[in-house]
Amino acid sequence: MLGDYSGLLKKLIHELKYKHVYTLSETLINLVIKHISFDFQKFDFITPIPLHPKRLQKRGYNQAAELGLSLSRKMPLPFFDNVLLKTRNTKPQMSLVDTNERKKNMKGVFKINKRINITGKTIILVDDVSTTGATIFEAAKVLKENGAKSVWGLVLARKKPRGY
Repeated sequence: MLGDYSGLLKKLIHELKYKHVYTLSETLINLVIKHISFDFQKFDFITPIPLHPKRLQKRGYNQAAELGLSLSRKMPLPFFDNVLLKTRNTKPQMSLVDTNERKKNMKGVFKINKRINITGKTIILVDDVSTTGATIFEAAKVLKENGAKSVWGLVLARKKPRGY
């Protein structure tokens, strides 16, 4: 994590996520590599938090996949953008205030792509922002339940839940 979801970091993530400034994924990943000590050699591959197909079609791209792809090029590690599938078009997590609402919103929403063998693999799971961790924890749970040895979450920023 680079820092709190505020100020310049918030602006950069917003530009990447909503303004189609794809080149920011490389800039942000360069910052991650520079400021976070991570032994990337112990990982087997990188995968992003997926978007539901309807949201992907509306947005045109998945910002977490752009970040994962940039990280893959720098390390180099294999990148697979279809390990997890999002089966339900949920409300955006940022629109939910309560931690329990966020967990409920994500419960059972991911499934594994059975065509990709993850048994015994150590995986980097990439997302842009984490608030309560509900999304990344649910995705990691599905990966582990389907044979992953270890799942590490990599997010750019942490947004404090409202009321904190």
